[in-house]
Amino acid sequence: FRYLRTNKILLSAMLQVAVLSFTIAALPVLSIELTKEVGLKPEQFGSLVAAAGIGLVFGAGVLGHFGNRIQQKSLPLIGFIGMSAVMAIFTFVNNIRIGLLCGGILGFGASLIAVPMQTLIQEKTPESMRGKVFGFQNNAINIAVAVPLLIVGPLTEQFGLQRVLWVMSGIVTLAGVLAWNSTRHVLEDAMQEESSHES
Repeated sequence: FRYLRTNKILLSAMLQVAVLSFTIAALPVLSIELTKEVGLKPEQFGSLVAAAGIGLVFGAGVLGHFGNRIQQKSLPLIGFIGMSAVMAIFTFVNNIRIGLLCGGILGFGASLIAVPMQTLIQEKTPESMRGKVFGFQNNAINIAVAVPLLIVGPLTEQFGLQRVLWVMSGIVTLAGVLAWNSTRHVLEDAMQEESSHES
């Protein structure tokens, strides 16, 4: 942790991956209620999760193919804002096709965060620190995944799906903007440097 405090690139990237993990972990819990809104049966909640997974894989493929052309842009910030917008839109969706499309867009937005940030973590971590850094990252992700599994369900029952989605949308936007803004110049320079090496 002391090492990460002195390395803004790794700390910012790790924070963004943790926020992403928190959001993705909440999706299966929320999907159970979302399926009712878009016209699916409760047992078909996996369809929304699958749509998000397809969007994530598609986004990773796009970044893998065209990454050297677009990595200099603020992809993580775009991803956070896109995911936040989709979560807010979900509160108005009552159509199966639109619901699945939103799930796919959510996954695509997640790829804009996961791929460049995980790449930075791997490339910018010195070999001598990789064990400690990746161990810390795994613990941070496990905590980020556990929290929504514990609280999202009860909160949805108490306050309703729409309110929970609006709050999560705000949290994702705020966390994403803060994490990116704190070190955006450092991250942009690192991503541009990586892009120039690839080209």
